[in-house]
Amino acid sequence: MPVAALTPPAEHFALELAVEKMHRGEIIDTPLLEQLRGSADGLLLRAWLLAEGRYGVAASAESARNAFQTAAEQGQVAALQWCGQGCITFTPAVRKTLDDAIEQGDPAALYLQSRLLLEAGDALGADRLLMAAARKRFPQALDALYIDYFLAWSRGVRSAAEAEEKLRRCADEGLVSCYHLLASFYLRHHDVPQALHYALALRWIDAELYRQFFGRTHIARLIEQLPQQNIEPIRSRVAVQLSRLGAAADPRLNRFGHCASQADILCVEQVAARDRACMLQPFAQSHFKTLRDSDGYRACISAGPVRAAEVK
Repeated sequence: MPVAALTPPAEHFALELAVEKMHRGEIIDTPLLEQLRGSADGLLLRAWLLAEGRYGVAASAESARNAFQTAAEQGQVAALQWCGQGCITFTPAVRKTLDDAIEQGDPAALYLQSRLLLEAGDALGADRLLMAAARKRFPQALDALYIDYFLAWSRGVRSAAEAEEKLRRCADEGLVSCYHLLASFYLRHHDVPQALHYALALRWIDAELYRQFFGRTHIARLIEQLPQQNIEPIRSRVAVQLSRLGAAADPRLNRFGHCASQADILCVEQVAARDRACMLQPFAQSHFKTLRDSDGYRACISAGPVRAAEVK
């Protein structure tokens, strides 16, 4: 007698249907959005859709915060990574989610806890977890460690050529922090075109990291030093470089592969400004593995010209 197949729960169908609709570029209506409450992945997807206001969902900051809180309390450690500490209250349930993820060796959880320990003044504990996250190739942990390593390395008797070669190799290997270090290196050596190249690349790769080290006024002053104050050739070269990086371990770099067939400024600028709103990165290797190749994603990032407010 044949064994009857198990019927997948309704919450699985809701998540599957939402993923299919997003790939096709169809809207996620309110009933389907509510059905996403039924699973851990669905809770995270629902929170993200409410936060970003894409794929037909109206943005609601308050509803998004509540949804991220619920997702974190029900075991979604990615909600902590995506929403940030200021968005989520560390209730006992959230603390358990983080502790469980740390025990399982989740690199994002290890990195987040290292930041929390550093803020609490426990530098040794923070370093231990930072190293653990780096051993698992977590990009932000590798960035933090490489900056410290390079500064220590450069205190020796090093030539400018040695430092430049080391940093270029580091950037080629996909460490985002090396774009910042290269921009700083060329600034110190008064190579304005190269400094602008890596500063602008960093702005597209990681706007938050860019803001920590460079400002619009500083960049504007550098542009004034260019022949004819023309930055477009540099922007074009950076766009080509980013779109042709190929597969990279760091999602901040890997996403520009979407532009490989075009290799133009518009595509790179759209991905830089809107990818976070159009792609839920924690699902990039699961539910959304093919999303960036879909009609839905293309429509999402191409929704009109990039406004100044979107370029953080």
